Amino acid sequence: MPQPSTALLIAGMHRSGTSFLGESCGALGFTLPRDAGGPASDNPRGHFEPRAVVALNDAILSERGAFWLRVGPLDLPAPDAALLARMDAAVAESFGDASRIMVKDPRLSLMLPLWRVWLEARGIEAAVLVALRDPREVAQSLARRNAFGADAAMLSWINHTLGAIEGSEGLPRQLVLFPDWTRDPVPTLARIAGLFRDVPADEAVSLVAQAFLPEAVHGRGEAAASERPVEQLALDLFAFLAGAAKRGEVPGTAELAPYRDRLAALSCAARAVEEAHAGQILSAQAAIVALDRRRAQLERDVADRLADAEAMAERVRATEVQRDDIRARLTEQLRATEAQRDQFVAELTEQLRATEAQRDEGIGLLTEQLQATEAQRDEALARLRSVEAQQDEARNRALTLQARLAATEAQRDEMTDLAETRWATIEELQDHAAQLQAHLQATEQTLAETSAWLERERNTVLKPIYRRLYRLGGRSMRRVLPGRPSNASSAACRCRGASRGH
Repeated sequence: MPQPSTALLIAGMHRSGTSFLGESCGALGFTLPRDAGGPASDNPRGHFEPRAVVALNDAILSERGAFWLRVGPLDLPAPDAALLARMDAAVAESFGDASRIMVKDPRLSLMLPLWRVWLEARGIEAAVLVALRDPREVAQSLARRNAFGADAAMLSWINHTLGAIEGSEGLPRQLVLFPDWTRDPVPTLARIAGLFRDVPADEAVSLVAQAFLPEAVHGRGEAAASERPVEQLALDLFAFLAGAAKRGEVPGTAELAPYRDRLAALSCAARAVEEAHAGQILSAQAAIVALDRRRAQLERDVADRLADAEAMAERVRATEVQRDDIRARLTEQLRATEAQRDQFVAELTEQLRATEAQRDEGIGLLTEQLQATEAQRDEALARLRSVEAQQDEARNRALTLQARLAATEAQRDEMTDLAETRWATIEELQDHAAQLQAHLQATEQTLAETSAWLERERNTVLKPIYRRLYRLGGRSMRRVLPGRPSNASSAACRCRGASRGH
């Protein structure tokens, strides 16, 4: 959302020339509000107020239980993000994307602290003009326009004037005395332009002179307050500020403190009434909000019911159309169905006649078949008796076979026992054979070991002895020995001799 770079705020009491001052600032190059509205009975040239901003200020006052004719100080709301967003929207609605704007609203006198927070948050360069007018003339104008009493008007004038000056302290500002400045607008326009380090254009003076309508200045004359101290305070403050305005000065808050104290003392009763009214207003507003919510809910309910009723009516209309259409189609179908029924009745009657003829023919055929079937039945009965006899014979054979089978099973059990006994014997013999085989293997191993030992003995004992004997008396020995044994016999003898010697 675009924000302006410069803002000129015009504050001061209502009916103090703020409208003409705002229009005159347009001649200095400030953008006037686009929602300012046209002329009015109390201001022929218009008020030049940004309506969106004024509406927001009124809403904030209303939320605090107050309105613009305020006597006591105002408890402003905290400027949170939501409120700053509302202020953004109001300024955008009144000025669009203008960068140099003039915001005129007497309510600013009560709300400058809040708007200053917005200006600082948005980085906008700002200055303030405080319109100043004789409080008796203001009271006269308000009595004429709003029928307000002079005491309330003057107390509100004091509160607005002090609030505008106190709330603008620290900003570039000027007091503008109305209608005095209109007689010679050059110095005032120069001071206003100087707030932004500008110089007024040459045509600005002529534009201001053309815009001013002396006959439109309402409230000429002097209204008197019923309470003299109230009027005296207003006149004292006006005289003090008028002198400062003519010198181009704006008093500080400290200089205004005595006037604020006097106002507090004189407005106790009025402020008490305001607080009481504020409480009543807030209660009434809460009730109104509740009623508005209830009304809105009722309106939504009524709208829903109306929508439901309309939907139901539409459904009824559609249903009636469907009903008529269905009735017409059913009537047509009924006619067609009756025609089909008559045709079917005729066809069925003809079919019935043919069926009865077929029935009679079928009965004759069935009678013949029944007779043939009875003959077949008698033949089947005879065959059945023959089969039953065969069954009896087969049953007797079966009994005989069962007896033989029982005997065979007894023999089978006996043979099974014998086989088991023989098998146990075979297993014992196999075990004995295995033992004998193991003994035989051990015996063979012993014989092999013995043969090997004998062979070693022969080689190590008998051969050396034989050789020695042979050498000593081989021939004699051979003579003694019977015959000349063969080589095989000699060897066998040697073996036997070696065995006996061992």
